[in-house]
Amino acid sequence: MSENIHAQGQDVSTTGSGTMSWKPIAMDMTMTMPQLAAKLGGDGSIRMLMSGTTMYMNMGDAAAAKLGGQHWMKLDLSAIGASGQALADQLNRNSSNDPATQLKLFTSSPDIKRVGQETVDGVQPTHYSGTVDIAKLAASQDSSLKSLLSQSTNLGLTTMNVDLWVNDQGLPVRMHESTPSTATTQLDMTGDYSDYGTTPVTVTAPPAGDTKDLSDMLKDAAGSVGSTS
Repeated sequence: MSENIHAQGQDVSTTGSGTMSWKPIAMDMTMTMPQLAAKLGGDGSIRMLMSGTTMYMNMGDAAAAKLGGQHWMKLDLSAIGASGQALADQLNRNSSNDPATQLKLFTSSPDIKRVGQETVDGVQPTHYSGTVDIAKLAASQDSSLKSLLSQSTNLGLTTMNVDLWVNDQGLPVRMHESTPSTATTQLDMTGDYSDYGTTPVTVTAPPAGDTKDLSDMLKDAAGSVGSTS
């Protein structure tokens, strides 16, 4: 995947690759962010693991030096209170980030038209393209997808340029989304998908001695905020 966001005069770029499964969420991704490298040194890479409600992040030796030598940061969403548990439940129930679900969402729009067959990553998927009216698309979807689309409109996005490459099983090979040049927030995202299967991603927790648990810190911080109201 690759993503570039330009907002408020700042550019944030991310590239990455890995494996993911949905419902429940499980992920093993390595991402590179030049902006992170500028702040922490190193190559700006992040290894991110997620299984169910628990996330682990390793940002390399430079970040570990600031964490007492521990390379991994752990965050269990279910351990930081009701809001964290609600987010964990939503992530693990909602399949709206599943590429196949996103594909169905976009191809349900009358604004998306068939272009023809092309070669992408060694296969010959069918290319679809168009500019989607986000509000119009949201009006025709169920509540979970309306919520997903409303996040875009909250950012001031009203339309999205979409290109989809779909294989003969109706699954995405590549998805490219970008905002019009007039949008206040500029987004450009490309995801390439392959090796679909039914076996969930298995995540092995990093060694406890090399892991700093952030859950208690965030829970204490949330409690402090609540006690001052």
